Amino acid sequence: MEIEDLGKDVVEAHFYVRDSMVNSCVIANQKLTNIFGGDSSSIVKLFHKLPLLATIGWQMFRLYLL
Repeated sequence: MEIEDLGKDVVEAHFYVRDSMVNSCVIANQKLTNIFGGDSSSIVKLFHKLPLLATIGWQMFRLYLL
């Protein structure tokens, strides 16, 4: 592999798609951390966590398929 080929992945569009998937997981994880720190009942926390967990799971699955 030549030195010019090393930076090729950064220029390609799929790198930015991957980066946005990881960023959405980070944002969902930060929201999960806020929910865990809240003082709501456990059933309310569960219903707030479910869409965030689904988001993280879906993004991880999409990353796996790349």
